[in-house]
Amino acid sequence: SMGGDTLWLVNVDSHNNCDTLDVELPGNDGDGFTIMHEGPDTDTDAVLYMHGCRAWNNADDGFGISFNKQMDIMDCWAWNNGDLEGDGNGFKYRYSYIRDTWKRKTYNCIAAYNRRAGFTDLNLHAPMGPHMEYLNNSTYRCERGFGSSPGNEFNCSQHPGEAVYRNNISFESTGPYPAAFTACDRQYPSYTLQDHNTWIQTGERYYTAANPDYNLMADDFISLDTAQLRWPRGTDGSLPDISFMQLKPSSDLVDRGVDVGLAYYGQAPDLGAHERNSFSVEIISPHIYEIFREGNQVRLLARIDGDEGNVEEVQFFGNDGETLLGSGTQLSSDLWAFTWEADEQGYIG
Repeated sequence: SMGGDTLWLVNVDSHNNCDTLDVELPGNDGDGFTIMHEGPDTDTDAVLYMHGCRAWNNADDGFGISFNKQMDIMDCWAWNNGDLEGDGNGFKYRYSYIRDTWKRKTYNCIAAYNRRAGFTDLNLHAPMGPHMEYLNNSTYRCERGFGSSPGNEFNCSQHPGEAVYRNNISFESTGPYPAAFTACDRQYPSYTLQDHNTWIQTGERYYTAANPDYNLMADDFISLDTAQLRWPRGTDGSLPDISFMQLKPSSDLVDRGVDVGLAYYGQAPDLGAHERNSFSVEIISPHIYEIFREGNQVRLLARIDGDEGNVEEVQFFGNDGETLLGSGTQLSSDLWAFTWEADEQGYIG
């Protein structure tokens, strides 16, 4: 619980929480993170910061946040939540008394394989509606990627909220809609702002459909392997570097978003949680764990993606990331090669 203080939660993991003692709804209180407030229902200087946090395999929600003041949720991941009778949302927020821009935002976050929504906002017919900006988030294989929970509709009669959704990806929802927003009259809540997402409102009730402006498919992503989400953190506690739901250069979701004030590369922001850097270097041969020794010689091949015309040197390092093996020879505008003496094992890992 929070009173009037600012709270920072940075690089924290919470997983495998389960309340089995509730006879009627076992698992219903097994959140990964539960954040509540005890202060006045007014705007204060108190801010909830959650950066780089992960929540998985929890019986209820990954992030169950009932903090109605200022919030800044960034680079957080929630997956595989929802067991027994728990809700199983990745990120679940309740009402807010704050309706100012950029005081409550969730951005660059990932939700995957949650039993219900990836991101859900509850109004519960509060005196003030929800206000949250969902910017550049990604969901995969949730019942619906974004929306409000059935039975807990956005209130369209008392101070309706202003929920904003921009540059978000909802891919392969297990339910009928990529997003679903309910209003008290069971119609589309016109006070939500939605654009540059992979879904659009159909104009019928609260239904959504795939956005025809984007050709969303599995081939847009470098990887859809959720096992990457539970990789070990770095030595400094930071999130692991992953390619899960990172866009390929060929994806038509690259540079197809709208400027929402977050840093981006290229002509415009990308859609989703990962902003693709316009420049990268990738070892394309040999493949990881591949036997590659031919005699005592090892030939490494690196590909430059991006502004390759301005690259003057490519250096190759050992597995520790610190031992310099040497500099490569340029074969073409985007390919560099390096020959190295193999060890007895003859493989790279």
